[in-house]
Amino acid sequence: MPAGLRKVRQFNTENPDRLSAQLSDFEDNVKVETDDIRGSFLPAFIVSDITNVTTTTRTYTVGQALRCNAKAGAINLNLAKPASEQDGLIALIVTNATSNVTVRPVSGLLINNAATKVYSAVGLFFIYYDGANFWA
Repeated sequence: MPAGLRKVRQFNTENPDRLSAQLSDFEDNVKVETDDIRGSFLPAFIVSDITNVTTTTRTYTVGQALRCNAKAGAINLNLAKPASEQDGLIALIVTNATSNVTVRPVSGLLINNAATKVYSAVGLFFIYYDGANFWA
């Protein structure tokens, strides 16, 4: 059982004020434990806003959320192997798909066993790096 939830061993039901305080403490502990669990399963992404102008020399990697607006022209995203070489997620948010968003891993890496992946629809997509290649 998580450490925060072990603090309340029994509730004192004979004293309403004490019971209220114990229940408030228990509620606070449940919230902290739940937030910790969520935090360990859902990564905190660093958001980058991208248009066809911002992608000329930038490379992106695991832990980033790439919010792409392809209204003004096609977007080409370069994906790099993370420095830690650990697996992880990239969130790709396509907010306007007038033009395509093309994802291209750096030399030597693949995405879905191919050199590129093209997104031509609006949506939220996840790209997973498994330690060797990217998967979408």
